[in-house]
Amino acid sequence: MKGGRLWCNVPVVLLHEPWYTPAMHFLSPSRLRRFAIAEPRRLRRFAIDVSRTAPVLNRSLALGGLLGLLCFPAASCSGTVAPDDYLGTVDGSGFDPLFGTNTTNLGPACIGPRAGYAANGTDTVSWYYLGTLSQTQLDISNSTDPTRTPVTGAYAISGCAPGSASFDPRTDNYVLTQQYPIIGGTITLPTKITTYKPWQVVFPAKVVAGRALGCNDIKSEKSLQARGGYDLDSHLWNQSDRDVDVNPPTLDQIRAGMVTFKDWPIFNVAAPLMKTQDPAKSCPLVSCAQPGMCPKYPKSPGDPAADFQFPTQNWVRGLLGGYLDGGDLPISTNPMVCKDVLPAGNTCMTTGCVCPQVNTVYMSSEILTAGKIDTKILAAGTVTIAGRKSPANLLATFAATPGQPGYSPICQVKVYDPTKVVCTRKEDDVAPRPLCTVDELKMSPAAAFPKVPTTYVHCLFLSQSK
Repeated sequence: MKGGRLWCNVPVVLLHEPWYTPAMHFLSPSRLRRFAIAEPRRLRRFAIDVSRTAPVLNRSLALGGLLGLLCFPAASCSGTVAPDDYLGTVDGSGFDPLFGTNTTNLGPACIGPRAGYAANGTDTVSWYYLGTLSQTQLDISNSTDPTRTPVTGAYAISGCAPGSASFDPRTDNYVLTQQYPIIGGTITLPTKITTYKPWQVVFPAKVVAGRALGCNDIKSEKSLQARGGYDLDSHLWNQSDRDVDVNPPTLDQIRAGMVTFKDWPIFNVAAPLMKTQDPAKSCPLVSCAQPGMCPKYPKSPGDPAADFQFPTQNWVRGLLGGYLDGGDLPISTNPMVCKDVLPAGNTCMTTGCVCPQVNTVYMSSEILTAGKIDTKILAAGTVTIAGRKSPANLLATFAATPGQPGYSPICQVKVYDPTKVVCTRKEDDVAPRPLCTVDELKMSPAAAFPKVPTTYVHCLFLSQSK
């Protein structure tokens, strides 16, 4: 549906509806926009030419409606598309604490990166722990879901018209230079970490040439459907005059791995992401030790001089949301690999399937309780070591980090006994722990815990593509 043409039809539609009253001439443009976005089919069904309307309705009334509402400034008849109203932000008060919410006051919480080691045991890396993952959560295409829930789509709209590049954090809620992803209606929020799936499939979309659609003018899937010619009966896009061409993949393409999966977990949009693990230096929610020593706020998204950032932004159900950008999710369509990753009963060996690649993270036996991996210790991220004044970070050594073969943000945890490994380096601290390379750990089979149940964790590394 062309933006200008749609809005020019609105007055005639209102006049032809049985519930029309002259008072409706005074509906605000924003209310008219909401009506049109919510009821696109109704508008198309009743949109009629004024010449056909006049014999039935009072001609002066029809002309008065047209003169009053025909081409209001928010959406002219020249092809300019009216932007969606800004309705606020996603409420993160019910999010799991790992996703940026303070369990005490339900407000945002400062989240710091965890320190880990690359495979060489020397290079340090920063990562985010976002919980353990069941095999059901690893079913990224929902192939074993008996309810046949569609995968969550992230609409990536290209071709929007950039607005002003200036950004004032005191008055601006989002930038006008790039379109944020629009998350599909099947999205779930991270309120229950044991079932939450952070993976999304990219649904490509492009603004039709000649349509003046500004970046972030579209803020919801329903609005995109109205502007993308989506037919509710056939569930097909591009079925009428439209502002955006939308080309979502088919289910067969998704389950064949012919799509791009993203590691984009929803996050509390107001949660500060600390540059360091020291709250005094990077968390704006704690009291400053001295005036002038407070953490520096970002003057714009990604400000390199800031001591913390806010999550990357998206649109979720018409509201401004946040997410951590973990980049592309590496996948596999090898049935021999996927059959062991996905839930029991999968049909990978007969019909094929898609699953995420799996990385490996080696952790010390300090994460064990009664022979099992303790999720509370994993969530805390620290452990008490005799002789040390403060808790120590959990040791985590990754077999692969971003850009290396075998990398994935889904890591199988392999536990080792630090007293049974032979490694060349140790921590420079009281009661030092061994700092091992992946090769050294592989050459110490006696240090492994083979009976520990298989455990997958979400080990996210922020994308460096921006």
